[in-house]
Order: sequence, then C-alpha cells, then structure tokens
Amino acid sequence: MAVDAQKGTVLPDAKRIASRVETLRKRNSERDKNYLKLLAIRDGDYDKVAPGLFPDDFDKPLIANFIDVSARDIAESMAPLPAVNCQAPGMASEAERKRQDKRQAIANYYVQHSRLEDQMPEGCDRFGSFGVMAYIVEPDFQAKCPFIRISDCVTSHFTVDRRGNTKEYAEVYEVPADQLCLDYPEYEQQIKVAVGHREAEVNLEVAQWYDDEGISLVLLKPEITLVHVPNKISRCPVRLVLRPNITGTTKGQFDDVIWVQVARALVAMYTLNALDRAVNAPLVTPDDVNEVEIGPFSTIQTKQGRNSVGYVDLAVNPALFPENQMLQQEQRVGSRYPEGRSGSIDASIITGQGVQALMGTFDTQVATFQRLNATALEDVISICFEMDQAFWPNVEKTIRVRENGSPVKVTYRPARDIAGEFVADVTYGAIAGLDPNRGLVFILQALAGQLISKDTARRYLPVDINADAEEQRINIEGVRDSLVASIAALPQALPMMVTNGMDPRQIAVQVADVMKRLRKGESIEDIVEEVFAPEEEEQPAPSPLEAATEAAQGGGPAGLPGEGSGGASDMLMMLAGLSGGGSPNLQANVSRMQPM
Repeated sequence: MAVDAQKGTVLPDAKRIASRVETLRKRNSERDKNYLKLLAIRDGDYDKVAPGLFPDDFDKPLIANFIDVSARDIAESMAPLPAVNCQAPGMASEAERKRQDKRQAIANYYVQHSRLEDQMPEGCDRFGSFGVMAYIVEPDFQAKCPFIRISDCVTSHFTVDRRGNTKEYAEVYEVPADQLCLDYPEYEQQIKVAVGHREAEVNLEVAQWYDDEGISLVLLKPEITLVHVPNKISRCPVRLVLRPNITGTTKGQFDDVIWVQVARALVAMYTLNALDRAVNAPLVTPDDVNEVEIGPFSTIQTKQGRNSVGYVDLAVNPALFPENQMLQQEQRVGSRYPEGRSGSIDASIITGQGVQALMGTFDTQVATFQRLNATALEDVISICFEMDQAFWPNVEKTIRVRENGSPVKVTYRPARDIAGEFVADVTYGAIAGLDPNRGLVFILQALAGQLISKDTARRYLPVDINADAEEQRINIEGVRDSLVASIAALPQALPMMVTNGMDPRQIAVQVADVMKRLRKGESIEDIVEEVFAPEEEEQPAPSPLEAATEAAQGGGPAGLPGEGSGGASDMLMMLAGLSGGGSPNLQANVSRMQPM
C-alpha cells in the first residue's frame, strides 16, 4: 500500500481495486449491453440497437416512445418519500420523548440537506429501467454532516453477501486526462507519461470505489489511488434497492420489450411506405393518349372512355393495422404498464371497480417498491447516524429542518444526542401503493368508520402539514365560528325582550359595536372580551344597623365577626321580635371572650 504524504494515511492498493473493477465489469458485460440498448431506445436512437433497419432518408421512429413515457410515469408515482419516525409508544419519561424528537429532526435533516426528494424521480427511474437503485452515504466535510446521494452511473458494479449487504460498489467514469492533471497536480507527471503527453486528446477511466475499508477514487490505467477517505463506520456506506428477481441477474423492467418497440417502429414505417405508394400510384392511360395534363381541372382526351384512365390500385395491406395494435398490447403486458394510465380504455361505461382492476398491476409495482425502499431508507439513515457520530462526535451543530410543515431550529452534538442509537423507523403509512387521490379517499373512509383518529388521518395525508398546529387552528376556528353564530342570533331575541317589558337597546348597541369593530379588522375574541365585559356594580351604602354592628365589632367588616383584643373571636347575637303593643323589636348583643 502507498502512503499519502500530505495526510499521512495509508492508501489502498490501486492495482487490487483496478483488478476487482475489471473482474466485475467482465461479469456484468451482457447486462451493461442491455442497459446501453435501453438508453439508446429511450433517446430515440434506434440505429444503435438495430443498425441499417431504417432507411437513411427517414431514420426517425414514427411512434411515441412508449418505454420512455411509461418509465417516467412509473418513476414519478414511486418518487414521494416516506415519513421518518424515531418515536416509540409508551416512552418512560418526557426527557426521553424530547431526545427522540431531536433524533427525528436530525434524521429529517439528513434527508433535506441531501435534497433527496429532488433525486428520487431519477433514482426510481433507474430502479425500473435497470433494476437497481443505489443510496450512497458520503461525509460532507464542509457542512460536517453525512450526505445521501443516489447513484447516477448507468454501468455500476457491486457485490452483496447472502444477507443482501453491500460489500463492494464501483462507479466507472471517463474523465479527460488534462482535467485529471489539473485536479490532481501531484500525479500530473505520471498521467502525462501514461498517455504519451497527449493529455488533451485522451480520456481516462476513473473508478469510485466503496467497501468496508473506505471510499477511494482510483485511476484504472495507470493504477493510481487519487483520493482515499478511511471508513470510520462498521459497514460499506452503500445501500442497494434491487428489483425482485429469481434469475440471479439484475434485470430492468423494459429489457424484454426493447425489440417489441423496434418492431412497432418498423411496422409504422411499413405502413407509411404503403400509404405513400398508394397515394403516389402511377397513372394508367390508353395508347391513344400522348400527353397528360397535370394540375387542377386538367383533361385527358381518349377514345377508350373514362374507364380506361385511372391510377393503379395499390391497396394497403389490412394486416398492418391489427399487427400494430397487437405489438402495442404485447409491449404493455411485457412492461406491466396498464392501458388506464394513458387514459385510453376500450369500453363504453367503466365503473370505479373496473378502473381499479385495470390499474392493479401498476399499484402493485408502486407498493412493492415502497416496501423495499422503506427498508433501504432505514439502513441509510442508520448509516448517517453512525457516520455523523464517527466523524464529528463532539461538534456542536445548529441545523434548520422542516418538520411536519413547519421550520424548526435544533442544536445537537452527535456523541450526546445520538449516543450510539442508530435506529429509525421509515413508513409510507396507510396510503402505501395508492396515488394521492385514492389515498385521500381511503383516509376519509377509515376516518368515517372510526378506524383511525383525526390526528392519525392528518399525519397520513399526502401533503406536508404540521398536524399539531392544524388541530390547534381547527379548534380556534370552531370557537370563533360559535362566537359569531351566537352574536348573530342575539338580534332574534329582541322582539321577545320587548314583549316581556325588557329594554333591548343595550343588546342592539352591543351588536352594532361588534359589526363596526369587525369592519376594522379586529379579532372576534378581542371584540367579545371588550363589548360584553360585565359592568362593575356600585357597593350600596351600609344601613344604620350594619354601621352600629361594625362599630361594635371594632371596625371589622359589617356582618362578619370581629376579633377581640385578646385574639379570641367575637360573637354577634341578634334577636328580632314584637313588643307587647305589637311594635317590632330588634336586639343586638356582642359576646367577647378574653383569655384569663
């Protein structure tokens, strides 16, 4: 092994990596040829797949690129990301719940920092077209956090163990030699000697290599390790999502329909040629016609009659049209792309159940990918947690993450807040395999049947919202609507008040005041608080008896027992009665006890 003089790290053996890459490329040579054919078909370059099949004067296909259209449609349906959850039911303490909330925010930050949502459509396209999608986790030393990348290399090579864990992964690119000299000046002389000082004209193959030892950028010829980052985690930082197969080979969804599309293009070309010959068929005239006029209102003079003049009947073979339809149907069946996705269903009346049956194969594809992708993302986030703690354990970071529709600022330190817990749950929820419209119908039906709560329904919606904040807004709106309805019903009570002899003017004035304040833009709760505030009642003057009682109690409040000089409670006794002459009589005595 070589040693990096600047960093002092041991570089991996470039010859060993170059030999492994060459071995994997030979093993996957037939697969790579099919990949390149598929790319040529999707690019509309049929001559690369079937050279000389189309005439030189018109070498473009006359049919829609079915493979490209269906691949993009399937990828866009698979692309939405699942939800990441670090919470567990029945947590022991509030502190543990807050810690898991922070871990969940960190996991969402990995996804958002990597712009994974923008990468998913192309990644899902590669899953359908090539049968594999690769998540690659790399350390971002500038942002000091892991970065998730979906591989964009067509001819990637990999090996997995019997448990499906990635052990080796390689991406091979061609880079101009002069660009390599600029990027890696320490190897400039070696590169120039290898290309015979023709660096401006030659492209060299470079392999990006991932394994348990680290990440390496290796020049294949000559064998030079340009960059190496040691692997500080316990596994290869690559997670593959493989299309299910029983043949043991990685196969795309459209490998079997490439030649069907070529045949469709050829039949369309034959049909066009037949139509061209029928339209431009030769003109037949009798022997006595020496000149033929060309143009509108032209005439042909002959003694043989009108039936002796006419174009040759070159009828188009009627078998061409059903053959084109048969090929199109075979292409749909081979690619598992239902006719209902294009909006053309051969039926007069289609029920919802019939459309669902036609879309069945499409839904199962999406649901299968979502199950595989959810498991893969759990491993990817686990790698991110482990890499974050391994590379930057004690770095205090402040991140801004969008969680449940609202931005949140979180400060964390990997060694303290991750603390060796690298697990996260990833799920697509109750709408797995469903498009947004049918997912919403399913949620509403489950909610009406009381199978799920409103909070669960909000969290499973196919939109990014803050479920807690939305519940709070709904409650506030409900109370506001009740206040407005109550105030609007007040004027209806005015006639009844007049009938009962009550004064309705105060309520009328209050309702009018509410309307004026609403026009000014004040909130209904502030208006109600001010307009309908209770009036302060004036305290009535004490009666002579209450004043005398207060004086007898030593200035205490009227009607309440006073407190004597000795600290004991006083007792007020009042006796009402009639005198012998029938006059009212009231006697009041105060009993005061003092300790001896």
